[in-house]
Amino acid sequence: MKRIGKEFWAYWENKTFLMNTIISILPISLYYFGFMSNIRENTGSIITFAVGILTVDGVFLTLLITLKSSPVMERLKTHFSGLHDYLYIELKKQILYCLYFLMINLAIAVTGPIANKFIISMGIILWSYLIVHITLGFIFSLRVIMNLSTSTVDTKKKMN
Repeated sequence: MKRIGKEFWAYWENKTFLMNTIISILPISLYYFGFMSNIRENTGSIITFAVGILTVDGVFLTLLITLKSSPVMERLKTHFSGLHDYLYIELKKQILYCLYFLMINLAIAVTGPIANKFIISMGIILWSYLIVHITLGFIFSLRVIMNLSTSTVDTKKKMN
């Protein structure tokens, strides 16, 4: 099971868009088959979820910036030269996607029902992709930070 998890995260890291797109089929299917029809009613809960992810990613980014010149980071740079920049860029992207997701959910909460099927389809596809992306991105970031803090980083692969 552990090996499957490592392989999943290795593949996700290298093919993020493809993996997120494939996994996004699940919420899209749930929506179109009527199992997830109350997105508009749950925007408050969804926004709370995204704000929690945004907060934790912001804390990670702040710690990364604060610790940039610390002796710990200097030692990590000798063993993993691109680690700081990699984490910094990935956390910035994660925060940006989270902000996009929040704006989409705010738009859903503020606007009324839309009758145009094309706009609904494009909205649910984008919404599904972003919820998958921020959720998996958060888990991946948390996994990388935990691996760093417990010193179980695999030096043979990128970051998983």
